Amino acid sequence: MQIGACLWSLPEDPDDAAVWAEQQGFDYIDVDPGFASRGESTEGLPVASVAIAHLMPDGAALESGD
Repeated sequence: MQIGACLWSLPEDPDDAAVWAEQQGFDYIDVDPGFASRGESTEGLPVASVAIAHLMPDGAALESGD
């Protein structure tokens, strides 16, 4: 079984949380859309999913108005 850590639910800085997750033996990480917005490359655990609706701005939509 492989287990992922949901980084966006943790209070730590996402980069620190990703290091922690790898040290604890997690296999993957789940992140929010802002995780990679800093433009820095990240090494370590692969991203399994992105919580695209987490912290979504007011008025934003995941579907078309058509």
